[in-house]
Amino acid sequence: MSYLDQPRINFAGSFQASPSTINNTPNNYNPANYNENSLKPENIELFWEPKGNGIFDLKNCKVTTVEAPGVTNDSLLGCTVTAVYNSGSEPKLVDLDPMQQNVSEVWGLTVMLGDFSGAWVQGVFSPVAFNGIWGNSQGPNTPRNSASGSAVYQSTLTNLKWNVGNSAVLQALKARSPNRLSIRMVVSAHNNAPQLYAFTSATFQAMGAKGVPQAVLDKIVSLQAYVMNVDSTGTPKGKGRGFIPTQSYVNALLEQLLGQSTAQQYGPVILEVTKQPYKPWIDYSTGQPLPEQPLYDFNYGKLVGSVGPCLDDEPTYAVTARTLAPPTAENFPAWWAQARLDLESSKPSLTLDLANSLPVALPGRPLWAEKLGTLSLAYYTVTGQSFTGPIKSYTTFVPSIDYANPDFIDKKSGMLVVTDFGSVDPKSLANRPLALLSTTKLPNGQLLTQPLLEENSEGLSMRADKFVFRMNPGMQTTPTFPLGETHTVDIYVRKFGRVEGLENYKVSLSTLSPCDAARYTLNTQGTGGTNGINETNTSTPPGRLVLSSNTVPIINGKATLTITGEDPGNPRGFVDGQVYFTTYSFNPQVADYQQDPDDLISVQIYQQNPISGTPTWVNGIGDILRQYGMLYPIMGRFGLWTYDGVVENRQPIQRVLGLDISQPMHMPVTRDLSAIKCNLILNWFNSGMPYDRLEPVGGPGTSWDNLLAVSGWGPMTRLLVRSGDIIDAIQPGYGSNTAPIQGGPGGTPTTIDLTGDAIVSLTGFTGTYFGMAQVAQITFHTANGKSYGPFGTMHHVDNPRPFTLAAPAGSAIRSFFGTTVTHSDGTRFIAAIGCNVQLT
Repeated sequence: MSYLDQPRINFAGSFQASPSTINNTPNNYNPANYNENSLKPENIELFWEPKGNGIFDLKNCKVTTVEAPGVTNDSLLGCTVTAVYNSGSEPKLVDLDPMQQNVSEVWGLTVMLGDFSGAWVQGVFSPVAFNGIWGNSQGPNTPRNSASGSAVYQSTLTNLKWNVGNSAVLQALKARSPNRLSIRMVVSAHNNAPQLYAFTSATFQAMGAKGVPQAVLDKIVSLQAYVMNVDSTGTPKGKGRGFIPTQSYVNALLEQLLGQSTAQQYGPVILEVTKQPYKPWIDYSTGQPLPEQPLYDFNYGKLVGSVGPCLDDEPTYAVTARTLAPPTAENFPAWWAQARLDLESSKPSLTLDLANSLPVALPGRPLWAEKLGTLSLAYYTVTGQSFTGPIKSYTTFVPSIDYANPDFIDKKSGMLVVTDFGSVDPKSLANRPLALLSTTKLPNGQLLTQPLLEENSEGLSMRADKFVFRMNPGMQTTPTFPLGETHTVDIYVRKFGRVEGLENYKVSLSTLSPCDAARYTLNTQGTGGTNGINETNTSTPPGRLVLSSNTVPIINGKATLTITGEDPGNPRGFVDGQVYFTTYSFNPQVADYQQDPDDLISVQIYQQNPISGTPTWVNGIGDILRQYGMLYPIMGRFGLWTYDGVVENRQPIQRVLGLDISQPMHMPVTRDLSAIKCNLILNWFNSGMPYDRLEPVGGPGTSWDNLLAVSGWGPMTRLLVRSGDIIDAIQPGYGSNTAPIQGGPGGTPTTIDLTGDAIVSLTGFTGTYFGMAQVAQITFHTANGKSYGPFGTMHHVDNPRPFTLAAPAGSAIRSFFGTTVTHSDGTRFIAAIGCNVQLT
């Protein structure tokens, strides 16, 4: 059972999708494109929403119709459908990878139908990527970008909370499906045309004429270099350089370049002068604005949805339905549609979901009746074969579909329910392929009838349940941690919507080669046109996504395999890990089976060891966090690009990093920070946030590290050293606080006063002391030019070897770490010493 079954609730409204687009191209990940705390405009593509906050939300959605036996009116009609912010934050829209932006997922969404003043049901939306994405807007002047697209979010609602009240449809729905609900949302007409602000020589002159001082203009001259998009050669597209999208991003840049006070003083004039007329849709034959412009505000679009029953043993995402597909693999005038034939109810019915299947001339407008003509439903039989394929005979049982009425989409959610089959026995359709026919008038006045969508002659359909995976090599997958190195893939297969008749079929799987992977992703709605993607950096190295089998049997309508992600290393440089694509098909092949070109499995496999050695700010942690601070501007409030900013904001950063990935406040909002990197960062916080590390000299022993103990104590103000023949012990102090002593009680104690000073280097010797490798002698050198020592006479030391541990310029030694050893007589000494470094 699914949303194709009754009881069903249909709703409509709009949605908000505000992803950050700075991370849309691999080229923007290169740290060479960043200044200390800002982007280098000459090297960065902004795209259309550089300051996106990642929000996905339901806006102004209401229940439009309800469908249930015997229900003609219901208290739920007209009630709101909303996203509930259970964690205090809006749901998030999540791309998998800059090289696979065609599976944008919704995370952290809880849906509520109705409101607390009456009947309602609430459930957690299982995170899922859209599928069925296609260019449904097909008029000659439709926007030539993803704004012309339409896609489906197909999922389930779980953890249900009910207050059915006097709503008959909720009562019936709860009785049939108390624990889970099936939900389908179709999103389209997303307005991704931002308000532009022009920073050109002309607008700079106009700003000066309006009273903006030259000194201020000189500080913002770099804005002339920003660009939204460039082609593969680096040549700016569209209006060129100096055109910056969105007021929020311009304001952020002005504050960054001018400071808050000056930006507040001159910002209104700058915005007034640079703001461009907003008519983004143009007539491509003339270049002039169209009379019709976007129906929705920037970052908003159209949404229609349906909710129906879902039993406990059914898939989470896939709907085990019949599937009608375009009869050819080229020039799609219509898109795949799901259908269910119900012969078990007292009145047989056929439900066909056309919400994401029919074209419009411009985004958000009514279905394109002039192109579609008259639509009808039929079944067909194969009467013979020709050199072009099977010869089909169509029998119509619904002569005309009232699809042109706007209510068909806007109120009925594109759900066509047939109960009148004319002279056709509905039972006969159980084993006959269905077809959606279009009849149009040719220029010569003749009528042309042809199939828009139809089932293949065998009635076969299949769909992977979960089809987007994130894998962290070396980490175990568990029910509470679904991001490990192995996953189970379930592919649901049906023949005319049933599990019977599949005995002669298997499912074949194949992972795309680098060449095929690059070709595929560059031809998708989501990733097409992205720079920095080619066969040398996509799905390489091959073989890192391991399938348990390339041919899988179908058992009770399901083919199951295990996929394993092995460490791909770092083939893409500044983009973590690698993305892989696996296709699946019938074995043996079905001649007229048409598969959605985006119906495949997408896998992100992260690098297993992204940091070599001990993680410090200088060694890895700073690079990770600084990159995220640049690529996801919403994270700018945490100051991720500087060590001091991260230290200052360590508590909120730790808190959001520690959240479960299903929480919308999890950082980063795009979720392509691997669990491996997330753990490295959290462990770095827990170890005291070392800025840098001077690796130890000396010998093995029992490890110790003072960094965590002294975290938050301020600068080192004194150092106790105990020494005799060699170094017995050290113990730093920080104002009124004292770190644990490391070493033994022997030797002569000496306290070094470091008030107003700091240790910047250690020199000395290591050697063998009564058969053990030890630190034999140390001299401490400070920033003020003082030296203390040498400590340790080196009496009885063999094989002395000199060493130097020096902090980089601009930093000092914060604390120490190393090892201690205990000799046979019970005396304890410092065996090895290293230094944790901090900025000064």
